[in-house]
Amino acid sequence: MVLEARGGGCNRVGLESDNHTWYASFAMAGCTNLTATWHGRKYTLQQIHFHIESENMLHGHHMDMEVHMVHKSADNRSLVIGLFVQRSHIVVEENRFLDRLLELHYSSDAITSGVLENPYLGTMKTGDRFYSFLGSLTTPPCTPNLEWVLIQDILYVAPRDIQKFEHFLKTRPQADSYGHDDRPVQPLNFRPIKIGKVSAIM
Repeated sequence: MVLEARGGGCNRVGLESDNHTWYASFAMAGCTNLTATWHGRKYTLQQIHFHIESENMLHGHHMDMEVHMVHKSADNRSLVIGLFVQRSHIVVEENRFLDRLLELHYSSDAITSGVLENPYLGTMKTGDRFYSFLGSLTTPPCTPNLEWVLIQDILYVAPRDIQKFEHFLKTRPQADSYGHDDRPVQPLNFRPIKIGKVSAIM
């Protein structure tokens, strides 16, 4: 898998919310220069959203949060890159992109501008190993046969960032009273899980 941010990244991001969760939308901001190439097909990053707790499990355990980077190709196929997130009082500099994103106000129909961002470089690195499998969207309409790539390494963010998102979720009609917006873990049903690595981040 090759990840690319032409021009160094995107300095605009749209903010959207619905009854389920909150999105950082690059499509809404007209940003089309963030792409992932997987199995010879190029996918453009559409939006990033978050789930508490994780919708996948690592070694049989949930993580505090899971980030989904939703991509779409020119022929309307989808690729989701998933990232495990845990709260930590020590936040490494390489993950400052996630910290800034989680510190944005959870508003709707707004576009922010400022720092040039490469969400791939801020959350992954060349050589990172991942799991890949066929799955579905985890929010309605739960479209099947999506390409999923789930990064093995865990990211860490400040506890206050996750707490702010939990507080936001508690006011959403479709989230539960604990501030969760995760779909239950789905059975594999004999689907194979493959292991790969990030070939390059440009």
